Amino acid sequence: LRAALLTRADRYNAELERIRGLERDRRCLVVYPDAMEVESTTFDVDRLERSYERGHAQGVRELGRWLDFAV
Repeated sequence: LRAALLTRADRYNAELERIRGLERDRRCLVVYPDAMEVESTTFDVDRLERSYERGHAQGVRELGRWLDFAV
């Protein structure tokens, strides 16, 4: 556990770089939210629902980009 905690940041950064490489090679499509308005510890149902709706709207808006990637 100690080793995992001590190397967490390095492993996280290495994984981000691996994903960026896959994206550069067009082997994956990375989707980021326009805005992240909740945290992983958010329990406020109204905030979570608003965040979901915004994410859904973004997905609908970007669907063409996703479909282009899939072809």
